[in-house]
Amino acid sequence: MSAAYDDDRPGMMRVHIADRRADALCAAHTRDWLRANAKVRGISTSLNKREMAWYLAANHGFTAPGYDKAGES
Repeated sequence: MSAAYDDDRPGMMRVHIADRRADALCAAHTRDWLRANAKVRGISTSLNKREMAWYLAANHGFTAPGYDKAGES
């Protein structure tokens, strides 16, 4: 996961947004909620909470309540 917004490789902005959404998911939901959603989508449930949240945010468009495109600017 990248930490700088000056990374101009194709798709890197998506990674930055997934990082921010994963942080919001971790704050808003329990590990059990993340595990249940990861299992349904074929994501390994042996990952830690933050990694499951990142994969859900990056690959499946999950976001925490109240954290949408308007909040990502």
